[in-house]
This record gives sequence, C-alpha cells and structure tokens, in this order.
Amino acid sequence: SEIAIPTLVLHGTEDPFFPLAHGATLSREIPSARFIPLDGTGHEVFPRHTWDRVVAELLTHTASNNRRTLAAYEDIALEYAASTQATPTDV
Repeated sequence: SEIAIPTLVLHGTEDPFFPLAHGATLSREIPSARFIPLDGTGHEVFPRHTWDRVVAELLTHTASNNRRTLAAYEDIALEYAASTQATPTDV
C-alpha cells in the first residue's frame, strides 16, 4: 500500500511457487495496480506464446501512465527532500 506509482502485475496462471491468488492479492494491495493473469505461464521469463499480450500490456501501461508516473516520482522526490532536508534538485 506504500507504492504510489501505477503498477502492472503480470502473473502466470500455472506458477508453481506463487499461486495466482498471490498476484491478485498483490495487485489489490497497490492502489493503482492492474492485475494481468497470463494463461499457461509458470514462474519464468515470459514464454513466446505470451509475448503479444505482454508487449501490448506494457505499451498500454507505460503510455497511459507516463504523466501519472512522473507526477508520483515528483511527489516521492519532494517527500524525500523534505525528510532529509535536501532540496528537490539534489534528489
């Protein structure tokens, strides 16, 4: 719940280490997260059969969240600067 930037959670439906419910729970705990289950994928580098979906989701995520992400980073930098008595240009 402390993550303040848009987040994309990609999770394999066949992950033998972390059940699908873990990915869904993670995405619910991050206020601006989107959960994308990847059918037939385990705990691995995204296999070729998922590339079309993964690339499309990444492009959509980065394009639609670019301004919100920058604003969130600016807020984080200002908060950090305030807590360390640095100036925002030092961060």
